[in-house]
Amino acid sequence: MTDGTLVVACDKGITRIIPDVRKPRFEVVAKGELFPTEQGIYFPKSIFEDNIGQLWIGEDQGISRIKNGIRTFYFLGNRQI
Repeated sequence: MTDGTLVVACDKGITRIIPDVRKPRFEVVAKGELFPTEQGIYFPKSIFEDNIGQLWIGEDQGISRIKNGIRTFYFLGNRQI
């Protein structure tokens, strides 16, 4: 990320790793869920930070945007490509 932190995705959600030589810190950005819900991230696939610092997260059926700590989900459906 532009501030020097690393953001990683796994089935359990999105975590920010804040570097420190002595003891790195781990901060949950968005909690993962086992099933699609309004509250959590469902199997995140990709992460992108745009030029104003928003995180965009590719999920199973849509895209989430995290802006100022608030998540907005955009449903893209389950269309076949």
